[in-house]
Amino acid sequence: MFPIPVLAEAAQSTSQLATADSNVLTSLGLDWGSFGFYLICFGITFFGLHRFLFKPMAKLIQSRRDQITENIDLQKTLKINLDELEHQRAGVRESMNNLRIETLESSKQEAKTLAEQITAQATTQAQTIITEATADATNIKANAKSEIEKEVLAMWQDIITVNLKNLKIGQEAQTQAIEQLLKTPIK
Repeated sequence: MFPIPVLAEAAQSTSQLATADSNVLTSLGLDWGSFGFYLICFGITFFGLHRFLFKPMAKLIQSRRDQITENIDLQKTLKINLDELEHQRAGVRESMNNLRIETLESSKQEAKTLAEQITAQATTQAQTIITEATADATNIKANAKSEIEKEVLAMWQDIITVNLKNLKIGQEAQTQAIEQLLKTPIK
């Protein structure tokens, strides 16, 4: 059949192999019809699994990947916002510290000013009290001097009256002598 004997032998060995393969498939309980049926069932099963299981699972996995990516992006954004807030917080803390220091300095200055005002007011009141006390002392001294002068005059009058009575001069002469003495200033 074949002009070249090598090719003939190769064809014969191929047909023997095909027969051997078919014998192997037949010995396993498979033939070309069953094999085709299994192949069609596998194709339907593959199509069904691909359509009803693989695609929904792939979509679910993709949506989870997208969600994870979004969460990672959100986490990065939140970290950036957190860093900004920490920076702002540090700025606010520093400004609050500066405000506290300014307020403390202002309060110290106000307290110093208030202390100076109170000291000045106390000094003024002390001067007023000293002035009033000096005036009161002067008045008391003047009143005491006036009363002492009155008492001294009364005593002189009594002494003169007693002495004049001892001298036995008239009432009119006594009165004139007393008036003369009273008009004379005491030193």
